[in-house]
Amino acid sequence: MNKQATWFSILAILTFASCSQKMHRNHQGADEFRVDHQKNLVLVQYYRWFQVFERELTPTRMDNHLELLSDNILITTYTGPLRGKDGMVGFANHVKDWKNSHHIENVMVREGKADTLLLEADILYQNILPDTKRNSYRLHYSTKLTPVLGELPQFTHVTLLPTETVANPTFEDAYNENRSKSLVYYWLLLMDNSTVNKPKFGELMVPAFRFGMDTEANKDDKQFFSWLRDAKKKVIGTNHIPKNFIVSNTKDGKIQVSFDVQQKSIDINEVKFLAEFHHDWILENNLDERFARVREMKITQTKPIEKVVSF
Repeated sequence: MNKQATWFSILAILTFASCSQKMHRNHQGADEFRVDHQKNLVLVQYYRWFQVFERELTPTRMDNHLELLSDNILITTYTGPLRGKDGMVGFANHVKDWKNSHHIENVMVREGKADTLLLEADILYQNILPDTKRNSYRLHYSTKLTPVLGELPQFTHVTLLPTETVANPTFEDAYNENRSKSLVYYWLLLMDNSTVNKPKFGELMVPAFRFGMDTEANKDDKQFFSWLRDAKKKVIGTNHIPKNFIVSNTKDGKIQVSFDVQQKSIDINEVKFLAEFHHDWILENNLDERFARVREMKITQTKPIEKVVSF
């Protein structure tokens, strides 16, 4: 297998072939990774949840946050319930002069009844009040989300309760990490999707987007989409699992994020493969957009392709 064919087989997106004779195999690929894809779907929204509180509040940023919520959202806190989107607007305005930071420590996602998605998470919350007083707590989140056709799921119930008061509180900004991770999980989710959705990818990349793998020449967005269309013909399913995130600022004000990805693939012959890659991304960040955008993406294979019996 030559190098180009190897990349097409391993770095591919989940596909359902239109031909009826391939349908059974394609559903096998979807079912194999369904739980992992559901988890990534929830994590996109959960990392987005905190961003409105971590930078200056504007009407556009508030609107972006409200689209995460169902109209009848119920948020239960130790100080009392918040009902509906108006309740969230009131809360956001109440804390808009606070400096807030949310560090996600543990996350568990599972499926609930009637297609709902359930998330349990622990975070370290830090703030600095207008009088310069610092506070820090560990909070536990229990949330329920419902699917939205063609879009990301929405929160319907959120319960957050303090579990620990942290002594001698410090403050470490978490915005860039939460901003980067929401983008990464969404991008990888689109990579694992059944089709190449150019409009959704387009929201996540700048017009001058550049993409490269190992020593290959960088590709522009048109070449990237052409690569994706060819790649998906080689597999019936993939799942990308990111880990080992490192997020920093560049000298010119962009966000730099690096992370490793374990990729699981099932090819058109129903053979299963594992491989690992390292990603280095440069992001441009308009705070009023739903997501940061990728300017540069470099992918390097770090572990050889391995054929496996099961995942």
